[in-house]
Amino acid sequence: FQLCKLSGEEVGHSLGLLVSNCFNLETVNLSLNFLSGPAITFFSKKIIKPWPSTNILRTLILDNNLLCSNDAEFLSSLILNITSLQELSLQSNKFGPHGCKVIGNTLKLNPQLTVLNISHNNIGDSGLEGLIDGVEINNKLEKLYLADIHATTKKIISSLERLANGTSRLQYIGLDMNKIKIDKSFIRVAQRVVEICYSIECISIVDSIKPSPTEQLEVSKELYSILHFQFAKHQCI
Repeated sequence: FQLCKLSGEEVGHSLGLLVSNCFNLETVNLSLNFLSGPAITFFSKKIIKPWPSTNILRTLILDNNLLCSNDAEFLSSLILNITSLQELSLQSNKFGPHGCKVIGNTLKLNPQLTVLNISHNNIGDSGLEGLIDGVEINNKLEKLYLADIHATTKKIISSLERLANGTSRLQYIGLDMNKIKIDKSFIRVAQRVVEICYSIECISIVDSIKPSPTEQLEVSKELYSILHFQFAKHQCI
């Protein structure tokens, strides 16, 4: 089920029909609808109350809307109340650090979410830290997409270190478009993640920053097979 580029009233009307007449949807896509606070509030109330406990909704896509940190509490209710939900995509919204911390707290209580995409949100270092608080505890999440989240290389490295020391079962970590500098510190931590987190299959860092010409990096064959990187066309110093 997909709704794109509709007005707020059209989305509301369509959601009303959805929850009233159809309970066998596996995927709901509400991308590109300019959804913000009032719309997500309506969505929460309409979805949560009538949705049967035996629902089969697996994937909820809310990309390219206007959802911000103030809407995170309603999203938290959705994640916890739609007990079959496994994949949630929130990329290209307006979540800040606080909203991401709320999502992180929700992950601590969520037993079923396996895929989370929060790419292209300006969550910064503190938002990433709050998210990792939840990912560390959650042992179901398999894929985490964090492209272009405006976090520093230092915070990304420390987050990887925390994942290496936790109980995470992540298979894929997407860190593209964060201008991560590929240096000895990053390689060391990435190697530790690979050695400890046996489930990890891919760490993607497309659009990364080349090491300095004088820096010699030693990358094991195991890490090389998992670390997918592509250097940015315009390097930053």
